[in-house]
Amino acid sequence: MGIAPDQALDYPLGQMHYMLPFGRAFGDESPVFVRLIDELLVLGGGPQSEREVFAAAEAHQPMTIIQGFGGIADQLTPSALPAARFVQRIASV
Repeated sequence: MGIAPDQALDYPLGQMHYMLPFGRAFGDESPVFVRLIDELLVLGGGPQSEREVFAAAEAHQPMTIIQGFGGIADQLTPSALPAARFVQRIASV
């Protein structure tokens, strides 16, 4: 299931069985997305992901930050998000 703006429906990934379209452009769906999720998993990510992380923290949503793949997830800290669970990628041998 996905929550995405109308803009996402132009992409193959946007053709999910269950889609809740909200807004027109990427980022418009963030407030609804944050309100409806059961837990936020963060792996990589950019500026929009960062905004969603802090919106989810403010909404007291459960959150797991998976670090070791780059992006905003690697820049987040337990001191900035004390209620989040942090998981470190174990490098392959």
